[in-house]
Amino acid sequence: MIKGILALHVFSAIIGFGPSFFSYALLKKRGTKGELKHNLKTGDTLIKFPLILGTLAVLTGILLVVMTEWNFSHLWITLSLSLYIINQIIVIGFIAPLTRKLKQWTNNDRDLDDADTLPDEQSGQLARARGLILFTNVLTMFIFACMFLKPM
Repeated sequence: MIKGILALHVFSAIIGFGPSFFSYALLKKRGTKGELKHNLKTGDTLIKFPLILGTLAVLTGILLVVMTEWNFSHLWITLSLSLYIINQIIVIGFIAPLTRKLKQWTNNDRDLDDADTLPDEQSGQLARARGLILFTNVLTMFIFACMFLKPM
């Protein structure tokens, strides 16, 4: 049973968090408003993977801690959970509001559909979102490192 939960944990982590790495590429610096609108919609589809499977990875991880000799005093467990919580705060508290503003702009302002550059305000929001996404991607890599390099 523990092997099954561990397999579910590993697969849900890989499949769940993998698509979040594409968010950075989707929010590219250059492009038209129409491309940004399309990429934001694609991002909305991709975010379902970390929401569902990422949550499953955390729950199965906690279940593994409860069912095995591991406990929350192990540094790699505490560190990975802490990094996950920090990631969620950044995504929910900072990235989501920025992308929401960008979505509202792409849906409301019809004048700039084919413009080669974004207005300064939207360009700044996009740059902040990209920087935060890159930061969360690095944190996610540290989470994976904690899982793979844990002391046996």
